[in-house]
Amino acid sequence: MVNDLENEIAPIIFSTDENDLAKRFDLLIYQIELFYLQGMNISKPKQKVFNTAEKLEKKGNLPQIKKHEKLIADIQTQEFWENADISDFENIRICLRDLIVLLEREDTKIYFTSFKDEIKEISENSAEFISDEFLSYRKKVSSYLNNHKNDIAVYKLRNNKPLTKDDIKHLEKILFKDLGTKDDYKREFGEKPLLKLAAELVGLEKKAAYELFSEFISNNLLNSNQMEFVNLIVDYIVKNGSIDKKILNDHPFNKYGSITVLFKDKTDVVRKIVKKIDEFNRRIEAG
Repeated sequence: MVNDLENEIAPIIFSTDENDLAKRFDLLIYQIELFYLQGMNISKPKQKVFNTAEKLEKKGNLPQIKKHEKLIADIQTQEFWENADISDFENIRICLRDLIVLLEREDTKIYFTSFKDEIKEISENSAEFISDEFLSYRKKVSSYLNNHKNDIAVYKLRNNKPLTKDDIKHLEKILFKDLGTKDDYKREFGEKPLLKLAAELVGLEKKAAYELFSEFISNNLLNSNQMEFVNLIVDYIVKNGSIDKKILNDHPFNKYGSITVLFKDKTDVVRKIVKKIDEFNRRIEAG
């Protein structure tokens, strides 16, 4: 009976604790921690973690991944690695180890080896942190624009100031030469105008957004529901840098009904709001 259990039954039972992908991720993080403590070069294992975070981010619709979306996004920034220490590395291991299994198998090939370690040479090097060269073009663009908000062209976008041709040329130089090429841009962002992309990434200052719609907010012209509608527009453009009029009939803008229903007694006002949106969006159609 014992032999039967051992030879026939045991082989078909898999341990629920065995997660090779999670263990491999543990090993990767432990390697980073060890190298960090020894002051050794840790750029290669960090790049693997960076790549893993990129793959996880693409599956951000999954609840397990969404729970850790901020950490996954932070891992893909140079600032995170510049300030990370052992506790940060350990947090990455704990939070992400069980998510690795969610990646596609073709992205997570497993190789089993049986080699004995042999130390041939020991040398010390200064620690190297992940650099911009490891970032994807999309991440480089996002990182640059959000870390240079006082760049004159970026500042103007954030504050709804008109950009000159020189401002646009300046942004083109950064995105098409310094951070990559125009082909890189098209591959990542298609035909989206440069200024529209930049506006989406940096958003709009709240003060500038309120100034844009001040005539509707400050003169008690609107009722509470209509005021809430305008404030929703303000919040949206602060976050996204522009707004497509089509979404004004979608949630949450249609909370109190369609625009025509909400502004049935003030059709002239809603026309002015739409006109203001058109004027606002026109500033980013070029480039």
